[in-house]
Amino acid sequence: MRRRALLRLVGATAATSVAWPLRLDAQQRSRPALVGIFTTADASGRGLVPAETDAFHQAMRDLGYVEGRNISFLYRSYSGQSPTLAELTQSVPEFVRQKPEVIVSPGGMASVRLLMEATSTIPIVMVTAEDAVENGLVTSLAHPGGHVTGLSTQSQELSTKRLQLLHEMLPSRTGLLCFWTR
Repeated sequence: MRRRALLRLVGATAATSVAWPLRLDAQQRSRPALVGIFTTADASGRGLVPAETDAFHQAMRDLGYVEGRNISFLYRSYSGQSPTLAELTQSVPEFVRQKPEVIVSPGGMASVRLLMEATSTIPIVMVTAEDAVENGLVTSLAHPGGHVTGLSTQSQELSTKRLQLLHEMLPSRTGLLCFWTR
């Protein structure tokens, strides 16, 4: 259940990034807003995590965006859970040429980095990337700067803090801490 709530939040974040500027020019718009989704798919073309896609679409509907009426989605998927760099490099420029107004990328650091190289004007919402600051995707979490935003995991920093908190709660349980750090 927590995963669905998180995915709705991601969808809402992406939708908010899209929604605010779209509301300002809603009357002048002749076509629906185009949201690009750059993701991983299996051999059949279906997303590897369909629940995430479903949650994203539900969040967009909850915000008043209906596919075909005031929003449309451009999907670009690359096959397999670990696409080759060549496969990603081929897909990105063609995808960016379609001129989506925002790109949502649940594909991790490699795809976000390639998207950043391909465009400096289209906002990119990363669904998750490992330590976005340390890996140079954003300047800071509070003020990402540039055109990339989204969710980032800070696993090493959080692991250290979790161990510190666990030790404070259970100072006599050193065996547990030794097991956890292995």
